[in-house]
Amino acid sequence: MSKKLSFGILLPTRGVILAKTAVPDLSPVFNLADAVEKAGYDSVWIGDSVTAKSRLEVISTLGALSVKTERVKIGTAVLLAAMRNPVVLAQALASVDVLCGGRLICGVGVSRNDKMFEEEYTACGVPFNQKAGRLSQVLRIMKLLWAGDDVTHENKYYTIENLSLLPKPVQRPGVPLWVSSNDVDSGLKRVGLHGDAWITNIPSLKVFKESRKKMEDYASDAGRNPDDIHRCLYLTIHMDPDADKARREGGAFLEAYYHKTYEEVAAQLVVKAGGTNEVVDFINEYAEAGIQTFIVRFAAKDQFQHLDVCSEHVMPHFQ
Repeated sequence: MSKKLSFGILLPTRGVILAKTAVPDLSPVFNLADAVEKAGYDSVWIGDSVTAKSRLEVISTLGALSVKTERVKIGTAVLLAAMRNPVVLAQALASVDVLCGGRLICGVGVSRNDKMFEEEYTACGVPFNQKAGRLSQVLRIMKLLWAGDDVTHENKYYTIENLSLLPKPVQRPGVPLWVSSNDVDSGLKRVGLHGDAWITNIPSLKVFKESRKKMEDYASDAGRNPDDIHRCLYLTIHMDPDADKARREGGAFLEAYYHKTYEEVAAQLVVKAGGTNEVVDFINEYAEAGIQTFIVRFAAKDQFQHLDVCSEHVMPHFQ
């Protein structure tokens, strides 16, 4: 491919919790981040959950990654921002951006409609049916607080009056906000209005292209240039030079993790279990459709072995 693509790796902040040792062994997270950086990838990413899918707390882990890495971008895929107070969150994220020297990307989104996620929002004091509306306002308020002082803003959910916040992010006018959405009109509109980038994991290329058109129309209607909105795909892969082995082991891993068949998982998320050449072709299809950054999650117990396979057999096709 002639176009420059960006690749990042998701770190196993949930996996180290699921290991259920008396004290979590954090070396898989930080050693993998170090290996990713040394291998020349562009970014490392972590997920977010408080109770539904327990993992290391997102802000404190970002702070640790700030000092454990030197070059790569560090990002959230994705932060459930609506569960946090926007003023507290704005300061926390600005502080992380200072700690990492301006390398932070804040990917944000809302949970799927599921009972366990509803219980999570309730436990954090946020009505589940307000998650989308609150997220839009959290994004608006954080941008205002990062960009200026003496901010006054009132809406249905939050009121701030004559407020200034320090520190400001290193990145100006603020931390890049990468907004996630699949084929949901309200989410695509949120991307068009607020997103510096769009994160998606739409498993159908046809639906992806249709959703991209919707998002860009929303951006144009808001007076924005759609080309200014970066496009990012979150994908889960299990690969091996032996395609049959990859399909067998990757399918088994995903079925055990999600308690669903591989086909059911693949209908909901962008997943690929197959040979390394198949993975290359799969990535190329989305790149041709307009994806610029790929957040890669390895569906494997041995994350380091998968990183080696990816670096040796996949990345050379995109350099």
